[in-house]
Amino acid sequence: MDDAVGTENQLGNKYYADRESPAGDTIPNPYDKGHMVMRYNNVWGDSDAEAERGGKATFIYANASLQHQNLN
Repeated sequence: MDDAVGTENQLGNKYYADRESPAGDTIPNPYDKGHMVMRYNNVWGDSDAEAERGGKATFIYANASLQHQNLN
């Protein structure tokens, strides 16, 4: 979880876990953590260091969202 955003504003791992049916069978979760910003689109700047900071800034947990298995 990202403290900068607050845990109350983020989905935890329980949203990405498989479930158990009443019969005890495992129900696969069709969702995964999706990174909805392409890192490459944010790797730019006046220097290599600035570009690297931009790329790393997008790859944070708060940028993840539920992503259906058929989306990507």
